[in-house]
Amino acid sequence: MSSASQSDHLVIPPAAPHTEAGASYISLGSYNASAIRRKLLERRESLFSQEHDDVEFRIAGVGVGKDTLRRLQLLASTGTGLRTDPPGLPVPAAGDVFYVIRQDNPWDRLRVTSEFFDSLADTLGVFPFFLESVLRFDIKSKDDNNTWHGFHSRRRLTDGGNVETCYMLHFFENNGSTEGDPWSPRQTAVYHRHHASGDQSSWILINPSAHLKESALADPEGVSRLTLSGKSSAARFHVLFINSALRNWAGYIAAQRTKVEEFEAKAFSSEADHIQPEDDYDVRFQDRQNLQRLKQGLRRAAAMLDATTDLQARIRVFLDRNGDDDALRDAITVELDDFDAEAKYYRCCIGDLQQRASDTMSLFLDILNRRCSHANLRNAATNESSPETNAASLSTTTSTDVSEETEHKREQRMAKNISSLTRIASVYLPITVLSGIWSLHRVDEGPWARLCFGSRFWGLLLACLLVAQALLLIAAARYAAYEEKEREKRRGRIVDAAAGDGAVVSP
Repeated sequence: MSSASQSDHLVIPPAAPHTEAGASYISLGSYNASAIRRKLLERRESLFSQEHDDVEFRIAGVGVGKDTLRRLQLLASTGTGLRTDPPGLPVPAAGDVFYVIRQDNPWDRLRVTSEFFDSLADTLGVFPFFLESVLRFDIKSKDDNNTWHGFHSRRRLTDGGNVETCYMLHFFENNGSTEGDPWSPRQTAVYHRHHASGDQSSWILINPSAHLKESALADPEGVSRLTLSGKSSAARFHVLFINSALRNWAGYIAAQRTKVEEFEAKAFSSEADHIQPEDDYDVRFQDRQNLQRLKQGLRRAAAMLDATTDLQARIRVFLDRNGDDDALRDAITVELDDFDAEAKYYRCCIGDLQQRASDTMSLFLDILNRRCSHANLRNAATNESSPETNAASLSTTTSTDVSEETEHKREQRMAKNISSLTRIASVYLPITVLSGIWSLHRVDEGPWARLCFGSRFWGLLLACLLVAQALLLIAAARYAAYEEKEREKRRGRIVDAAAGDGAVVSP
């Protein structure tokens, strides 16, 4: 695919309405074209590629078999970046032109530049509803839980009554992954413009599956019972596209049913009477997490299937309203009735899997609660089986607590005694010194120049010593009485604690 330069493309200003869409519809305020185009401009970096213009251009028409289908590149030599009528290719009077835009992975940008897409939208006169569908491919704001089909159809007031239609197809695709769930949700955007004057159609397919592309351009024989003339060709493609959305549902449901059965086998065979404890299934909380993840996937699948069923009903009404052939209406009714029956069956299967998953989740919770109760009972039995050990342990703990408390009180008492003795010494030491100084003038001096103390001095000193000795005896007696009292209290606490321990462990 060759890329056109920026100067060769006709870029649509985001704030201005489309040249054809601005006055082509009776607007009741259901959409704001300028706001949609502005949003597309803001997100173009996360939507479109910077270097790839891999748009596939295909033509299919009445009487054109599979071997004569042509795949052409979209040339940029006309000044607009598009050539809707490539030279050398016979386009029949009633034909379908397809523009296929790919996306390699859901986390990759569309493989088309923003300039090229603007030129394509301008050339075909795409209405703003389809641009909303394009925004859902934004890799930064993509939401897999958004399953709305986005069906819109408008008839132009000009251009001879051309009809534009767009919608989203939601389906599952097997990505071939060996880790985790290989089934991934996918989406395809479809735009169709029927040119009433030439009885031709232009289509834009964004990220179609390989099967959808092959089916759309295959030989129509055996694909549909519709009469392939005029509007019948467009109707055939609409029916073909909506049917392709159901293609992989059987495989997806089979894979999810296998997962549910694995969880059920673990739940049904756990805590059973014929299973030995050592052979029991290892039911863990992680199983509930994985099962919850499966339930969320089934809920999203149910929403996708409901949206597809509603899309089928909208397409049925649209084709019936725009059809003018009774045979065409009958063929559409038959095809879509088959679709409706198949979709209802798949929806019933999804509902059954959801109910089974919920029941298994409840059973897992009961098993985990039962095991927790058994563990608590075993712990209680272990505690009751050794009352003597428990009593000894409690007594040891109590004795340790009592000893620590007594030691703390002893330290407090010693601190008080030291403080008292310090205060006594601070009072009597100055008195003794003053008494000695006061008695110095009464000391006699002998003939050999030595001090000789008088009898009064010795009397005062003896009195001080007697007073100090009496104080020490009183302090020692009080300390001994305190120690005896503390020993009595300690013995009483030990006896009371032992009696209490025996009452607790006794059956």
